[in-house]
This record gives sequence, C-alpha cells and structure tokens, in this order.
Amino acid sequence: MKKRFILSFLFFSFFTSSLFCQVAFDFKGHLKDLRYFSLDTRSEQAILENQLENRLEFALFFQEWGSLVLQARNIFFYGERVFAFPNVAGLKSLDHPLDLNWNVVEYDYLVYHLDIDRLYFDFSWGNFFSRLGKQRINWSFANVWNPLDWFNAASFFNLNYPEKPGTNALLLRYFLNPTSSLELVVEYSESWADFSSAFNAVFNLSGYDFEILFGKLDEEVAGGFGWNGGLGDGGFKGELSYFYRYPRDFAGNRHLILLSVGYDYTFSFSLSLQAEFFYHSNPRELSPLELLTTKLSVKNLVSNHYSLFFGLSYPIIPLIVYNFNFVWAVDANQLSFNDGLTFSILDNLDFQLTYQLTIDVSQRETIFYNRIYSIFQWNF
Repeated sequence: MKKRFILSFLFFSFFTSSLFCQVAFDFKGHLKDLRYFSLDTRSEQAILENQLENRLEFALFFQEWGSLVLQARNIFFYGERVFAFPNVAGLKSLDHPLDLNWNVVEYDYLVYHLDIDRLYFDFSWGNFFSRLGKQRINWSFANVWNPLDWFNAASFFNLNYPEKPGTNALLLRYFLNPTSSLELVVEYSESWADFSSAFNAVFNLSGYDFEILFGKLDEEVAGGFGWNGGLGDGGFKGELSYFYRYPRDFAGNRHLILLSVGYDYTFSFSLSLQAEFFYHSNPRELSPLELLTTKLSVKNLVSNHYSLFFGLSYPIIPLIVYNFNFVWAVDANQLSFNDGLTFSILDNLDFQLTYQLTIDVSQRETIFYNRIYSIFQWNF
C-alpha cells in the first residue's frame, strides 16, 4: 500500500511540476542484453542466465535552485537460472516499504522485475545543498573495496549494475569553500535499532583530499578516515573504518576494522595499472557463490582477512579496450581472475565479453567457479 501511494505521488509530482513551474526536462537511458554461463566443478551444474534490462532516467530542473530525479530499471530474467533459483530477482531487492521494487510478472522461466533505484529532490541555496529521497551516498575514494561506503555498499565485480544501489536518506551539505564541506546523512528507519546517521567533514590539505566520518549505523557506532592524492606520478588513496557494536547482550566480537590502501598509475602509452590492499578484522565466512547472492554491506565485502587486487587496462586500438583483474584472498586460499574486452561498436553501442574464474583451494577438493559474460548495451 505504501509503495502504491509513493508511486502515485511521484507521477503526480512530475506532472504538476511540468505544468506549473518553469522547468527543463532531461531524459536518457539504455537497453542492455546480458547473458552469462556459470559452472562450478563441485556441483557440476551449468547455469545459463539471460537478462534484458531497460534503464530510464528522468530529471526536471527548476531553474537554478532544485531538481527532481527519477531513475528505474525494468529487468526481464529468463531462462534456466530463473527455474533453478526462483528467488533470482528477490536476491537483488529488499523487503522495505520505501524500496520501490517488486516482481511484476513471475513464471517458471520468466520474471519481470521493476526497480526504482533513484528518486530524490535536490535543493540548492548559496553554499547550502540538500537531497531527499532514494539516492547514492558517495563518500568513498577507493577503487575496489570501499570501507567508507557505509550506506550503499557495492561490488566492484558486479558487471550488470554499474550504477550501483542507493539508500533512502536525507543529505545536507554546506560548502565552506570549493574544496571543503560539511555533510550530514540521516537514513530512513522504522526503529532506533535500525537507525543510521553519519557526519562527514571533507577538506583539502597539501594537494590531498581528506575525509573524517563518525556516526551510528544500526546498532554500531562508527568512525572513518580517508585520503586521496598524488604520490609520484600516480594516485594514492586509502580508507579506514572502525565499528563498535554497543548492545550489552551482544556476545560476539564487538570491534571491526576495515582498511583499504591503493595506488594507480597510467603510462604515456595509455597502459593503466592499479593495485589495492584490503584488511578485514572480523570477516564472515562465505563461499564465492554466497558472496554473489548475499545482501551486500560494507561489512561483508570479502570473507577473509587479507586481500590483494591487481588490475590493468589497455586500449589495443581506440575502439577495443582490454581489461585484466586479479584478486588474491590471501588467508582464504582463493584466487579470482577477470579477463575481458570492451568493443565500442558505435558511439552509443558497446559490447563487453568477460571471463571470470575463481579457484578455491580451501576445501579438501579444489573448486573452480567459472563465469562467462556477454553484454550488449545501447545508450540513448
């Protein structure tokens, strides 16, 4: 009932705003065809997933003081994976009154899933900026693992959702100068135990951007620190988060530390390299398959203590780019490889072919998780 009311109010707002206000309108989106084949040597089960996605992005701009934004994904899941895993779309959504996503059509081999993942109103006045609604809170500097992504964690390896998820929140920002600001985020919740809010101070010192964070996330108090700047001819960035679980009746480990440190460098002949180290003080044990299907949060980005990432990107010719990524979960005895090519067929049409391999030697028997992705995307 709440979702229907919010959806009706949304379309009414867009309609009345365009009638009675002096506004500019913007519309864009994409149509994407994604297919992937997966096979792991433990179950010897091969799965083919087909996914057709239409993303629509609408925006109304009210002169210079505000804007209203709506973005939605229409996703059709079809094929063997829908039949083998009936909750395939449900794994990608949350059961929450303000999360405007639901399965519109459900059959044995077909699911149509509608997800409104951006819905917010912006207001600006002088040095003050505010945003209310379903939005993405971008507080992270790191390229791969993001300890400061407290409100809307995302996986670097999720190829079919580059826009990344958002959260229902109020963002208040005051610019002290062009490189410094104070920010407050208050996330929607229905109880104190689920309440999350955080403060972020952003400033620049000696050519480096810094962030200092503190707040409450569910039943934890948290603090964080991040930096981003140059070291030599490359980029040097890092993030640190600390969480303390305060309920007295909690019997587990109350402390959690997340640390990410990375460096990237681009040669004059266009070869780009990046490396990153990640530390998790109290990881939750998850298999590679569970990492792909479990609801993601900043606290379960990995399932081991120490991780290393190495990546390179090189344009073979201007219209073909080669990418290679390597991840070593050091203490979990797991290796992951991403190998891919991106073809720019037209200015607004791309094709991506990627092979993912994860080798798990932590069990008695070495397990190989294989995935092959093909993605066509037309932008309009």
